[in-house]
Amino acid sequence: MKRYIIYALMVLILGGCRYSFDLNDSGLEPKICVMAVMAEGEETGIRVCKTVPVYEVGKADAEMAQPRFTLLCNGKEVEAGEAEACEDGYRINAEAFRSGDLIELHVEAEGLEAVAASTVIPGQFPPYSQEIYEDEEGNFCVRVTYEDDPETRDYYGAVVEYRTYMTSGELNPHIHTASPLSWNNEISIDPDAYAPAVIQVKEMDYDWMFIWKDEDGENSSYEMKIHYESYGNGGRKIQDTRIRLYRLSEEMYRRLYAQYDIESNPFAGIGMSSPSFTYNNIKGGVGWFCSYSAVTSEWMLKDKEEERL
Repeated sequence: MKRYIIYALMVLILGGCRYSFDLNDSGLEPKICVMAVMAEGEETGIRVCKTVPVYEVGKADAEMAQPRFTLLCNGKEVEAGEAEACEDGYRINAEAFRSGDLIELHVEAEGLEAVAASTVIPGQFPPYSQEIYEDEEGNFCVRVTYEDDPETRDYYGAVVEYRTYMTSGELNPHIHTASPLSWNNEISIDPDAYAPAVIQVKEMDYDWMFIWKDEDGENSSYEMKIHYESYGNGGRKIQDTRIRLYRLSEEMYRRLYAQYDIESNPFAGIGMSSPSFTYNNIKGGVGWFCSYSAVTSEWMLKDKEEERL
């Protein structure tokens, strides 16, 4: 079986095609770009700017003429949604939204196509239990088991944190983000190989986040194999671990998974990848308009299970 897979890869590599194009003839027109990641219960900041073709960067006018913004929450205009000019466009500052709120944005500007986008703020992560253990190979694992609604399609994320202290008796522990033990960026012929979708999220200080949709979990359970940083000489030691648990809007999940595709494609180094991995849910424009909610678990001592319902 492995031999046939290698043959197939060789055929694809040797028989690959190339497509040449001229950026100046690409016909890219300026568009309105929206970038927003909204967290349930936190004040909202939405960036709006104007795109220019890559061959006109530094030459084209990137300012938006007479922009008009309308931000709606459950069909009602948000009065606090005022735009402030910033270095690369405008920033719309708004109130904190709640789970279940339908947020809609409409933007117009002279000479540009009007755009619209929407997202529903997700509810909180469902009731769950958590545990930390070592698998048969001695890897540290964190598992979350939760009550998933089988009638809905849900999207989840998790960041594993651990707390360390100094053996010399330092009073203030340090909180770190655990890195994943492995990524799905290596070719494997084992369909059951451990290959999580994990990325570094810019909006969360580039913390490592595991992402999955409900059908990816096994019996509403998700396992994360993690790596603790080694400090050497017994200076710092791992004290305990917790999980930041996220419920993602579909827009947020798809945007993060597009980023995962960019970073974890095993064929990119040999040219066997799409020229562009993108996600866009801005009608008439480009960018993303998405949301999430988050809860933080209790600290877990090694080999001890905690529950939060």
